[in-house]
Amino acid sequence: MYYDQGRYEDAIHEYQQAADLSPKWAAPLSNLGKAHWLIGDYPAAITNYQKAIQISPDQYKCNSLGWLYIVTEDYEQAEVTLQKALEDVDWASLFNYGLLQALQSSWEQAQVTWHKGYELCQVDDDWPQAASTFYQVVLGEAEQGIHNLKRLLDQDQISSDFKQMLLLVAQVMQRCPQLSESAQQLEALLLE
Repeated sequence: MYYDQGRYEDAIHEYQQAADLSPKWAAPLSNLGKAHWLIGDYPAAITNYQKAIQISPDQYKCNSLGWLYIVTEDYEQAEVTLQKALEDVDWASLFNYGLLQALQSSWEQAQVTWHKGYELCQVDDDWPQAASTFYQVVLGEAEQGIHNLKRLLDQDQISSDFKQMLLLVAQVMQRCPQLSESAQQLEALLLE
């Protein structure tokens, strides 16, 4: 309830209580990781995702942890963790892995990875439309991606927590010279 209202500090308190009551249950730890991530407490987010993965590893937790390693510029751990996430390939893991490759100066390989991820987006009924806008940007269709993101924002089709996550993605993308200018435009849209 608190999480959906954007009251992440209150959500953290609730999730911590659940984690304390059920220390062998991974869900509250994953939720703690996500809530800490959204308030910018990346060390706590990483710790909680690590604990959740120890209890119940899956691609989603590994992808989130890998992403947090990218955010904190621990590319070695990001590589190891995202490789685990890619054991069951999905568009989100491929986006993050492509970004890691780009940040490590493997631009051509990043493009190959992103093309695979974008193809998966096209057949996944559950993927958020906003994700395709970011794929468009990294695949060289920045103008179209930025236009589509603006349309989604104008139509209020992006939840506040997903918007906050996209903002962080745009900020990290600015570290990559090939994406910096477009990522700044994405960030500006998300901050409006």
